[in-house]
Amino acid sequence: MKTIHYLYALICVFLLIILFLFFTSTPANVTGQPHPRFDTMLSGGDSLSTKSNTHILGYLFGLCTVLTLCVFLILGAIRKNSLGAIRPWLLLSSLVYMIVYTLTFLSDTHYIKTNHTHFFNGWPMPTAWMIFGMWSAPVLFVCIYVFKFRDWILPLEDEERFYDLVAERKKRQNK
Repeated sequence: MKTIHYLYALICVFLLIILFLFFTSTPANVTGQPHPRFDTMLSGGDSLSTKSNTHILGYLFGLCTVLTLCVFLILGAIRKNSLGAIRPWLLLSSLVYMIVYTLTFLSDTHYIKTNHTHFFNGWPMPTAWMIFGMWSAPVLFVCIYVFKFRDWILPLEDEERFYDLVAERKKRQNK
């Protein structure tokens, strides 16, 4: 199976999730109703995040978004029909990113169920995962780019060939 087929499969999963959400009924009073005591305030009913099917579909949608980013990075890394030595690093970074996303999601689920009692450095746990985990997980891809630039992006031979082509073109333009 070609790598691009994985991207097509992810797009089909996105479509199925969106279609399923479209045909799912929303809980009563989810958008809010006038508060019984304070006229200027609205009070909400059931949360969409507590409905199991929307909760799971939200997780799958986010996971597919992370996977799409990873597939695009992997597609961009292919040189001469191969990933070469960069493959394990990209797969490991993709796995770490998906794990951090999953832990963030599970933290949010736990936070909702326990009435917001867990904090880290003064931040609610889901917020802490977003700040410290989801932000730093893609930095692994940046590190791969920085440290493997000569091996993966622009080897010295390719750079020399580029400068040779530029010099040849300048010679032709000056004639």
